[in-house]
Amino acid sequence: MTKGLMIFAHNNEGIDYVKLACATALMIRKNMDVDGITLVTDDTSLNYSLTDHESIAKYFFDEIVVYENKKFTKRNYRDHIKSDKVLTFYNGDRCEAWDITKYDETIIIDADYLIQDSILNNCWGSENSFMANKNITTVNTLFPMQQPRINFQGIEQFWATVVYFKKDEEAKHIFDAWKMVKANHPYYKSLYDIPGKIFRNDFALSVALHITENTNISSLPESHLLSSFDEDDIIDIGLNKIILATRDNDRADFMPVKIEGRNVHIMNKFALTNHVEKLMETYA
Repeated sequence: MTKGLMIFAHNNEGIDYVKLACATALMIRKNMDVDGITLVTDDTSLNYSLTDHESIAKYFFDEIVVYENKKFTKRNYRDHIKSDKVLTFYNGDRCEAWDITKYDETIIIDADYLIQDSILNNCWGSENSFMANKNITTVNTLFPMQQPRINFQGIEQFWATVVYFKKDEEAKHIFDAWKMVKANHPYYKSLYDIPGKIFRNDFALSVALHITENTNISSLPESHLLSSFDEDDIIDIGLNKIILATRDNDRADFMPVKIEGRNVHIMNKFALTNHVEKLMETYA
């Protein structure tokens, strides 16, 4: 049984997601047991981030898949308390992961999900065909981001930041539904009263699990997704640890929080970009 990680990364005007994915790949190789790491990107992002494909790209990834069927939108990105920026955003190809993967077992992660421990190794050989989390914890537990439903009276919320699946028919059924929700987003947005204007994989996955009657899927080995806020800044990065400046209980002041030996989703992409070189040096 082959096992691998898959990272989707499409650059925009302000964020080099492919470079973030390179740093994450180094963290994966340091902390996990995998047969390969696959990058899914587009030609423009690839040519901008990795000019010497033969020597540089193979250092980080075992496979690069170029996926060009994109429809961009715009979203707001926050950089700590400095500014908000509206940038191009694309996240529509994650539902294609079952078709793209060459592994028997695959874990999808965001490019900004930092692998600081080996807990995801416990996915390999699972009896489950598909695993994802519906519980979330923030780095500042004074403000837990519990979001049990996609709206006040809606269906249960699942998170697409980290997803495990097997290359079997049960998982394919879920991904086919996920693709259907994406292709008919206006309809499902209205039917399920999905908030916001942009397509979100968290909501699309939640709907897909609901319509395929898979809402009782198992959680990942770490049952709560650990996430920061987009207002949080990065103070320092070391081997398997990151120190964040996170908002205090009055949401005005910030306090330092160290996350060590635990995977964490970094929402402030600009802060991560500012530290990506040190991140790569630490894990190289």
